[in-house]
Amino acid sequence: MISDKVKLANRILHDKEALYYDILHSEIWNFYEQLLIKRDIGTIVKIIGIPARVLDVGCGTGNLSLKFLMLGSEVTALDISQRMLDILQSKVPNALKGRIHIVCEDADEFLLQEKDYYDVICFSSVLHHIPNYLATLNLAISKLNPGGIIYIVHEPLPSEKVLRNKVLGTIDGYLNYLHMRRKKMAPPIFNYSLTDVHSKRGIHLKSLMTLMEKRNMNIVRAH
Repeated sequence: MISDKVKLANRILHDKEALYYDILHSEIWNFYEQLLIKRDIGTIVKIIGIPARVLDVGCGTGNLSLKFLMLGSEVTALDISQRMLDILQSKVPNALKGRIHIVCEDADEFLLQEKDYYDVICFSSVLHHIPNYLATLNLAISKLNPGGIIYIVHEPLPSEKVLRNKVLGTIDGYLNYLHMRRKKMAPPIFNYSLTDVHSKRGIHLKSLMTLMEKRNMNIVRAH
């Protein structure tokens, strides 16, 4: 099945990319993007309260997980790549290790088997890797506590809507390239053609919003 091939490709690629992930993806780790994410997470924690039970789906090297941990949340960090999780674990301060549970598993399989429920389930730069992201999102909604929040950030949009972002992204990528050259870094070139299955067309926002509405969810913020 094509979905199995995509998932396997994602595990293999992200195992290889893990060591370089934070260096390569300046579109995520730049100051401006990080500022926006910190603001969003601060708002979420204020709404839910402390301690919030958080499931970070496709957590990678810990972009969201670490921020939730720092604000007093209890986090289950889920990813298909063990090497990504190893790097995340190395970033967690010893004082916070008791509040994070790290799981290496496919998102759909985990959500189908999971017995626990969460206050927050988040996706950062992961939906475009998932073959049927609406089905995965629907499973995630089923694992929310009453009043819980789905947080989705940094996903590709249809190209006609993001010309400004593409220009800024090109500039950001060039600056990052100069930074790597100055530091004499030479990460390998990765092929994302099979793993980034929804990058070209982008995430279909109308379908995503329709799913949320069918599950009786309100949009707290969209930007």
